[in-house]
Amino acid sequence: MLCEKCKKRNATVLYKQTINGVSEQIALCADCANQFSFGSFGGDFNFFGTMFDKRPKSAPDQVCTLCGSTYEQIAREGKVGCAKCYEIFADRLRPSIERIHGNSRHVGRKPKGAVERDQKEEQLKALRKELSNAVAEENFEQAAKLRDQIRALEG
Repeated sequence: MLCEKCKKRNATVLYKQTINGVSEQIALCADCANQFSFGSFGGDFNFFGTMFDKRPKSAPDQVCTLCGSTYEQIAREGKVGCAKCYEIFADRLRPSIERIHGNSRHVGRKPKGAVERDQKEEQLKALRKELSNAVAEENFEQAAKLRDQIRALEG
């Protein structure tokens, strides 16, 4: 097997890394392997990160408008910079949050009064949807009743 970096010499080192259950491997010759130090020997994996990274290299890195954090910094440090980062990097953070916590929506204990408030919001949401359907079907009597129920809950 040829070295995957220089493609000239026979590979004598097979490096395999598994991240989040996805395994990748690279075969290197002794000369190319000597250019890098592995794992406990104090090296970094920048070479391997670039070899395995499937994203286009020309894509500019997004930056949080509030704290200036990048997604790469968040991924490397394991800490989100600020609350705005959750909005800016939502599409990239959501899979990690769901994998770690099992859900991206809070389902644990809530402060006093929050349960009732959430139930009221869900009820209002359902009533508004029914109202929209009643208006679309031109069932104005039902729509008037639903409107009155919504006003009573909101007031």
